[in-house]
Order: sequence, then C-alpha cells, then structure tokens
Amino acid sequence: MSNRRYILMSSSAGLAIRVLGAGLAMASQVLIARTVGKEQFGLYLYAMSAVALLAIVARLGIDSSLPRFLPVMLSQGRAGQYRGTLRLGFAAPLVLALILGSGTLAYLLLPTGGLSDKQATLLVMLLALPAFTLSFIRRAAMVSLKRVVWAELPDMVIRPSLMLAGTLVLYFAFSSVTATHIALLFAAASTTALAAGAFVLYRAQPSEAAGVQPEYPVGEVMRVSMPLLLMTGFSTAVAEFTVVCLGEYKPAEEVAVYGAAVRLSLLVAFALQAANTVLNPLIAQLFHSGKYSDLQSALRDAAKWMFLLTTTALVGMVLLGRLGLALFGEGYDAGYKVLLILLTGQAINALSGSVGSIMKMCNKQNQACVILVISAVTNVVLCFILIPRYGAEGAAVSVAVGQTLWNVLMLAYTTLKLRLNPTLLPLPIKPDPDLLDETQDNAGHDTPTDPEPEP
Repeated sequence: MSNRRYILMSSSAGLAIRVLGAGLAMASQVLIARTVGKEQFGLYLYAMSAVALLAIVARLGIDSSLPRFLPVMLSQGRAGQYRGTLRLGFAAPLVLALILGSGTLAYLLLPTGGLSDKQATLLVMLLALPAFTLSFIRRAAMVSLKRVVWAELPDMVIRPSLMLAGTLVLYFAFSSVTATHIALLFAAASTTALAAGAFVLYRAQPSEAAGVQPEYPVGEVMRVSMPLLLMTGFSTAVAEFTVVCLGEYKPAEEVAVYGAAVRLSLLVAFALQAANTVLNPLIAQLFHSGKYSDLQSALRDAAKWMFLLTTTALVGMVLLGRLGLALFGEGYDAGYKVLLILLTGQAINALSGSVGSIMKMCNKQNQACVILVISAVTNVVLCFILIPRYGAEGAAVSVAVGQTLWNVLMLAYTTLKLRLNPTLLPLPIKPDPDLLDETQDNAGHDTPTDPEPEP
C-alpha cells in the first residue's frame, strides 16, 4: 500500500472513530453537566484534570516512544527487544501510577478536618488512575502495529458509551447525583475499556514475537522516553494545570463553563489528532530509512487533509458555538468568548501541521523539549497573572498564547533545520544533503538516537 493511500485510509478510519467518539463524549458530558449541576460538574472536571496530571508523570513518556521504537524493532527483526519494550511499557507506568495514587491518597487523608467536596471527588477519581494511565500505553502499542481503529475504539467509543449509559442509570437510580458518583463511574468505565483494548492488543501481536525471549533495552528506551515525557507532557499538563489553577482561584461553576468551552474547542483539532495517530510510525520508518522525498510527500498529503477538515470545523464552531454551549445547561453560553479565544489557539495548532510528531519521530525530542518548556513557562506565568483577575477568559488566553508560541517555534525549527514543510504554505525549502546522509546512517542503528549535540 502506498504512503498516500495508507494516510488517507487510516486517517479516515481514525477520524470516523474520533467523530463517533466525540459525539458520544459530548453527549455524556452534556448529560453529566445537566444531571449533576454546574457546581458538581466543575468539581468533576477539576478532579479529572488532577488525575490527568498524575497520569502524565506516570506514563514516563513511554506512550510517545513506543510508536517510534516498536515499528523499527519489528522491521529490523529484533523481536526480543520488541517484546521486552512492550512489557516495560506497561509495567513501569503501572507501578508509578500506583505510587503516585497512594501518595496523593495519603495527602488527602492525613488532615483531620474532614474532606471537602473537591477533595472527596479527587479521592474517588484516583481509582481511575492506573487504568487511565495504561490506556495511553495500550493505544500507543496498537498505533505501532498500525491498528488505527482499535487504537482509538476503547477510549473514544467504549469508555464514553459506558459513561453515557452509566449516567442514565445514576439519573434514574438516585434522587441526587454528585461528582463523586460520576468519578466512580469514570473509574469503572476506564477499567472496562482498558480490559477490552488489552485483549485485542494481545490477539494482535505479530507472530514473529511469539515465544521469543524478551530483551529489555531499559536505558535506550528511557533515554528517549524521558525527553518525550517533557515534550508531550508539557503540552498536555499545561492544559490540565490551567483547569486546576482556575479551580483554585475561582468557583466550581466557572470551571464548569471553561470546561464546556474546552471540550467544544477540541473538536477543531480532530483532523490533526487523527493524522498524527497515523503519521507517527510512518514518519519514524521513512526518516530512519532515509526516504526524505517520501516523507515530505506524506506530510504534504496530510496537510491538505487537515486544512480542509480544520477550516470546516472552525467555521461550524464559530457559527454554532453558543448553541453548543447551551446544550450543557443554563448559563453555559456565557463561555462563548472563552470558546472563541480557545478556537484561535486550536486553529493555529492544527494548521501548523504535525510539527510535534516530526520532531518527536526525527530524533529532535530534546530540542522540542526546550521549545515546550519555554511555552509552558509562558503559559503558567500567564495563568497566575490572568486567572485571578479575568477568570475563565484569562485561562483561555494563557492556553492560546502557549499553543501559538510552541507551534510557531516548532514550525520554524522543522522548516529551517529539518528542511521539512508540514503545512500548505509555499515555504522555499530544499532537501539538505547532510540531513539525507544522517537519516541513511540512522537506518543502520539499532535504536534511534539524537545525532546532534544539545543546543
């Protein structure tokens, strides 16, 4: 199958799953918001963001490194290292998730003054931490095997379907549903979705890896994973930190309005997310085999696809944003200005192309970390400056500025240093002979390493 056809078919399948999942997730979020009320919905979002922050640390960046290592290991016949890396990818995050969850639990229970509603919700949400953490590892492993549909299905379809059905049951079973009930439901849904996905992953293992003695290249995997933890973790962690920060300074009702706007704005980024799911292993294979022209062609095809879908979603969200917010309940349409600010950042993020995936898969994770640290620090500083005064709108400005900054800086590095153009802009880029030699040399290495010293 040609790269163009693979991108089109796999991205279309991934997008279809994401669209279905978005509909289910949006339906479940709207139902939850209407069932528990604005204050309890805000408490639920706060607890979700806190657990998501812990999960980022627990994953150790392994979910980002697996699509880079596993396809190369299989293509080079290193089945033992493939099997050992996959085992390591599940074991290490699970252990760390249990440690972090236990530490947070102790922190919540040590005070003798009793738990607030916010703390009680977080305590229950901690039950979801192990399954929520491992769901990212499972997804990365399936992406490495180019099983795009089943990579997305458990988390994008099964889990929100269970949340939707479970919320309906709670609505009819209890006279008053609280954030703690929804947190417990999320833990159960996450565990069930992980079990289904893990079963499919077990059945999908390549025959050449069956019965092979596992080898554990711990040092090599972690040497790449830790920078990727900073790279992928910073961008996600800052978004979750913004919600937590908003929850510390403002009432839960304002967190609920901001959370509703965030969920609508994320719809614009679907095309980029679907394309990155497909492109990650393809970029790694083409780059490390020295196929520069094929890589640029694949990026160009993906950019055309992303531009069409992103602009369509953006126009639709601007026109229908108030209606979308009103679905969450009374008073949520006050977040329309917040939504417009967030959409600006998401549009720049999507139209900049797969710059993050390119740097991650082309041995530039260390340089990407520097860029993300700069944007993350900028975002955090803006949070402390803007949120106390401007609330949800200040949080949205902080996120949009951070997104814009890291996308512009990564696009500049990708075009100037890697000589790749992931956008539709007519940038005057010519292949670099030194880069071609470098990629050809990397094709013979056992594991991808950064060929350049730290800047």
